[in-house]
Amino acid sequence: MLKIDHSTAERVLKEATEKVKSQRPYKTESPLSDSIGKVISGTHLTFRYILLTGLLAKAVEPKINPLCLQAGAPLKGAYDARSLCHKVIVPNEQSLLSGKLGGSNEPFLNKPARFTHLSVENAVRKGSDLETLKLVISILGNAVLKKEAVSALQDCIFHILQRQERAIVGTSERALSSADNSCAIKNILDIFLSKSYEGETSVIVVGTLLKMLYAADAEVAVKTHPTNEAGSSSKEVCDIDIVSQDKTLMGAEVKDKNYSQHDIAHAVNKAVESGLTKMMFIKGLCWSPKMKQVVRESPFP
Repeated sequence: MLKIDHSTAERVLKEATEKVKSQRPYKTESPLSDSIGKVISGTHLTFRYILLTGLLAKAVEPKINPLCLQAGAPLKGAYDARSLCHKVIVPNEQSLLSGKLGGSNEPFLNKPARFTHLSVENAVRKGSDLETLKLVISILGNAVLKKEAVSALQDCIFHILQRQERAIVGTSERALSSADNSCAIKNILDIFLSKSYEGETSVIVVGTLLKMLYAADAEVAVKTHPTNEAGSSSKEVCDIDIVSQDKTLMGAEVKDKNYSQHDIAHAVNKAVESGLTKMMFIKGLCWSPKMKQVVRESPFP
């Protein structure tokens, strides 16, 4: 397995972005530019992240194989693409690329990125998804030299910057930064949450906030479930499930009442049995302060 120095990768990403922004007009350099533009202008968010990550990795370390997605890939030049994307690209996307890549906080959790490496044998939807997969494989497979990868990386950044800026859901940036607006929203939520209705109001609020968080990712669906629905007789994992292509990525259990260590254990065990690697346990306004000791002593995360 090869390792990518994240500090170096961040520097290369910033330098490439600055070079693209400084050229007016920018002239594409890579023979792969048209193909890169098709992927970046497409609707599949995950492939955009995969493409940029692969080009960045190759521009930093020529020995890596940009077709690899995981360190355990059965190919020479394997590396941890997910770590590079989540620790370098995601934190810098807003400042460098105005969030135009897609604004996802964990893009490699989606199905196209959950394979060890890119291959036409990967299980993706037929049609446009399969064609995009083939296009990404062609681009990364042809960027074999560092110089080619650098020019392709710059062209990729150029095409990303041509995308429309993501709309902020339901309000404007100015409204989001307004203290008065924040207070007004908090007051509305306090009134709404003042009555539990068997925990329904808390689930509605948390579900709405999660829907806003993932609104820009067309591949992700946030599913809320009735709080009085028997988990054993339903398809739910938690009160709120975050799903991508019929696979639950993460869950949120919402308790708007006193709960015990057993309740925490039950929620965690159900999440583990369902194959989840992480979940959220959220307390509502009706949670009693006397429960702090129980939560602190719980052996569960």
